[in-house]
Amino acid sequence: MEGTILRVDYSDNRVTVDADLPTDGRLTLETVQFHNPSYGRSTTYTIHGIDRDADGFCVIDLGPQRTVLGMGTLDVDPISPTEMSSLTPHEYANGLTRQGVGFFQGKILVSDDWSHQTRITSLTSSAQSAELEVESTAGFQAGDAFYYLDIAADDGMTIYNWATFERGQDGEIQVTATDDATLKMDGETRYYLWSRGGAVGDLGDPDFDGSGRVDFGDFLLFAAAYGLTSADPDFEIRFDLNEDDAVNFADFILFAGHYGQEKAA
Repeated sequence: MEGTILRVDYSDNRVTVDADLPTDGRLTLETVQFHNPSYGRSTTYTIHGIDRDADGFCVIDLGPQRTVLGMGTLDVDPISPTEMSSLTPHEYANGLTRQGVGFFQGKILVSDDWSHQTRITSLTSSAQSAELEVESTAGFQAGDAFYYLDIAADDGMTIYNWATFERGQDGEIQVTATDDATLKMDGETRYYLWSRGGAVGDLGDPDFDGSGRVDFGDFLLFAAAYGLTSADPDFEIRFDLNEDDAVNFADFILFAGHYGQEKAA
């Protein structure tokens, strides 16, 4: 799942994105990776929940994980249009080798009143201070406090889906996944739908007319129900194969995967 950050609530550690993410709990405690071509490295957080704001955009709750890396204070006016120094050292900017790891490269630096910001190109730290190279020091002066932001609007976002398949002693396949899963094995294709708790269950029966075969008769019944939601009086749960309270394209994909198959006896 890919998307872009629209805005970040740095006080509550909530990130609004343009991606259409599931809000049913399947991604809770999964990881989200944020990235930007300017960054020396991407950054990863644990998802504590996903909901939607008043405009319908998805909001990722990062829980207690801070999206602000730290704070600094300019001890003197900027040395040049692209150089400044901070009274606050950052030891982990140097890494174990003391040669620097590029941890802050590309991160946004913003004044404490949020009136000025710039992007860091490099940062080195000693025991007493931190030396920064930035895109521009305009607006910053001695005595100013500022924040290092780990993520910002326009950063990219990636969440990786995963699935595990395990055959039990009874021969049944046990599936755990973050989304619907498809298993092709022994010449057979099986579809498993995600359900709360990470386990996924078998596809609902697409043989709607009970003929023993998924065929054109079933398609006609499905087509008549297509587009209905649980709010419609004619809605029937049997056509909602993925149980998301709507008969939509996701159900059609699942139905099409079984089209032409004989129903097991």
